[in-house]
Amino acid sequence: MIKKYWKITLAVIFFVIIVPIIINESYKAETIYVTVWNAEDVLAYYGVILGSVVTVGVFAATIAFTKKQIQRESFLNREKEKWDRLDAVFMKILDSINPMDVLKCVMDTGYTDPSKAINYLQKYQVTCKIACDQLNANLNADDYPKFKALIDSIAVASEEFSRISQRLVDLYSDFRFLNHRDAALKMLELEANHPGSFSKEDICFNKDILSKTENITFSGIKAQVTEANDSFIKTYENQYRSLLQLKGSTFEVVRRDSQKSADDILNWRKK
Repeated sequence: MIKKYWKITLAVIFFVIIVPIIINESYKAETIYVTVWNAEDVLAYYGVILGSVVTVGVFAATIAFTKKQIQRESFLNREKEKWDRLDAVFMKILDSINPMDVLKCVMDTGYTDPSKAINYLQKYQVTCKIACDQLNANLNADDYPKFKALIDSIAVASEEFSRISQRLVDLYSDFRFLNHRDAALKMLELEANHPGSFSKEDICFNKDILSKTENITFSGIKAQVTEANDSFIKTYENQYRSLLQLKGSTFEVVRRDSQKSADDILNWRKK
């Protein structure tokens, strides 16, 4: 403590101890300057002046310390409001890319209404694609480095979630085509028996259905859908849960840094 404030310590020693000794010794010598008052009067006067200076100094220090406390509280309130807002933004984004939510939807509708399941999955893919853009839009240049590792991890996970979603989109598209295979066969059979019964567009569309479903079966699609669903579950367990943990630890660090910066204000290290 003395080393840190050595100038102040020296000044206190000089004015409190050295100056009174000098005054006392000066009057004992009686050779320098003779006054009408004695040493007791000078020391009493010096004590009053020194006491007044100390009082003013303490008052000024109290005002300065109070100002720093107000600055510290104001800084902490601003930081808390900012981090709470960003925490909510990150949590909202993480909720939106939660793979289990879309998985539950498509498991309920995939076989009964594959078009609806495909719609769910495509919307989810869009959400994954724009997740990091939404996060970046809420961060300034100073705050971005604090969250870069978290954002990069979200981008990697989102890409994996989107890839599995596309796999399911392809499978449910095949399932939808397979549902129309019998109808396409009958229509083309009617066209063969009664040429000109259907338009060229209808004929091409149904031929396309037959081409796409030539080597696929319902059992094969269901087995691949189960495999893709399992991949979603694994990514949730391995990647999504890790994202939640990383979010928590990241915000713990930034809040701790904010607390340190606030303490630096009281220590006169930060304006």
